[in-house]
Amino acid sequence: MNIGKSVGLGVVCWVIMLVAMFLFVALKQGDSLVFQLLSAVIGGIAAYWLAGYLKPETMGTALGYGVVFVVVGVILDWLISERFMDGILSMWTTWFGYVLVLLAPLMKVGKGQTTM
Repeated sequence: MNIGKSVGLGVVCWVIMLVAMFLFVALKQGDSLVFQLLSAVIGGIAAYWLAGYLKPETMGTALGYGVVFVVVGVILDWLISERFMDGILSMWTTWFGYVLVLLAPLMKVGKGQTTM
């Protein structure tokens, strides 16, 4: 398991989710349940895509990458996102997104690397 690369890709995943949420807030849809769920799904898709660069060969490795992505996201949300959107870590849609991010790399087991 490549910890350094997975932490870096975890940051990228978090940034993708953050940009999606900021876009929805800019469109005045940030409080909409549909758009909060869409942000969570975008996070899951981003984690799936990024896991392709890690090439997990086993379910355990893929789950490890998912855990790293989630830990990075929670830390960054706690340090940064909470300053702009108080209570983000108490929203169930945030945690639903983290579940998707956790599980998405499992679908990349044995599928090889994604090209950029």
